[in-house]
Amino acid sequence: MEMRKEVEQNFFFQAITNCPFSVGTFFFISGFLISYIYFRTNAKGKLNKLSKGANEFTAGTAHFLGLVAYRFMRLTAPYLFVLGVVQVTMKYLATYSIFDPPTMDHITCPDYWWRNILYINTLFPVDEMVMHGSWYLANDTQFYMIGAIILIVGVRHFKLSAITTLVFLVLSWITTAVIAFANNHRPNTDYPLAMFDKIYDKPWTRLGPYQIDMAVGWILFRTNCKIRLPKLTVASAWFLAMLNLFVLVFGLYRADLSHF
Repeated sequence: MEMRKEVEQNFFFQAITNCPFSVGTFFFISGFLISYIYFRTNAKGKLNKLSKGANEFTAGTAHFLGLVAYRFMRLTAPYLFVLGVVQVTMKYLATYSIFDPPTMDHITCPDYWWRNILYINTLFPVDEMVMHGSWYLANDTQFYMIGAIILIVGVRHFKLSAITTLVFLVLSWITTAVIAFANNHRPNTDYPLAMFDKIYDKPWTRLGPYQIDMAVGWILFRTNCKIRLPKLTVASAWFLAMLNLFVLVFGLYRADLSHF
């Protein structure tokens, strides 16, 4: 622990302590893929098979149920298998290992495994969570369902979907700020995941990147992925993007921030 305190003072160690930001890129990619693929598939008429001859509401409902069923069937079988392996392994280690288990999966799994299968485990306290890393899959599935509704509505009511996306985005920012301020939270190298149960794994604080790239997916669909920009603009954008990332990860080195 003493050595850790020394290492954490190193400038480049911030790439480790600020790693939670990287998860946002995964949500970013996920939001882009669902948006771009949905609009492209819809444009080709492949989704009409689900709603041929139906009214708008019935067609939208059929699309939504089809998307959710496809994701559920694709993910849940291997997910169940991994949960089973975790339960057996953790119970064995808790019984026979000389080390204390890092998590309480052998206790929480028999009682709360169903939350994982419904992809709602991030809506409950972290000390009841089975397989902590599964928080990402739960959030991504919740975002997928929200995104599916926005996309389905956006095919015929684009302005409504655009406004809804913007509202969700701003509310996510405000919610994160309010929670952080109310809990006197500041970036802390001693315990970077101190707010795991209030900020890190909660869907209402993680929704932002997903919403942003749903918009990016729509833009690339409308332009057929053929956006042409002057070389100076491209170079400037890359420079600003890299500078922004650098400041995000390394900008708080030995900074003494006020609560505000």
